[in-house]
Amino acid sequence: MPTDPARPSPQRAVVVSGLRVLLADDCQASRHLTRDILGHLGIRPTMATNGADAVRMALDGDFDLILIDVELAGLDGIVATARIRDFESAHPARRRVCVVGLTLNELVKAEATLLRIGMDAVLEKHSGFLAMSACLRKVCPGGFASLPGRAASPGAPP
Repeated sequence: MPTDPARPSPQRAVVVSGLRVLLADDCQASRHLTRDILGHLGIRPTMATNGADAVRMALDGDFDLILIDVELAGLDGIVATARIRDFESAHPARRRVCVVGLTLNELVKAEATLLRIGMDAVLEKHSGFLAMSACLRKVCPGGFASLPGRAASPGAPP
């Protein structure tokens, strides 16, 4: 019987409270699945449905993490990430936000290119709870608690 990628496994994972996440994806089903996975981690993301909105929200907001579809229609995740990084370069006092590219399996092969343009990690879409948890740990090497004003608690979500 296939497992639901949005449901956590019985293995222990980090539960995060207060992490400010922007989720940008133009596919409603993908947004909902990713939102559900994040919900099991204790995260309630702010949603964007296109790259232009994602850039605007990222520049106007104070996010700890941006999860962005690499292949957004219109302004894609690559161009959006470049614009966010350009803004950060022009405003060095601003804290650098972690950006994770969400992509389909075949694009994971392009991970080196995506990292070079400014993404901190690349995650295959719909990869599930444990992969998301591992990715978030990777982009926050000091742990979630290392983020300003954030706390992390170990334990499996309910």
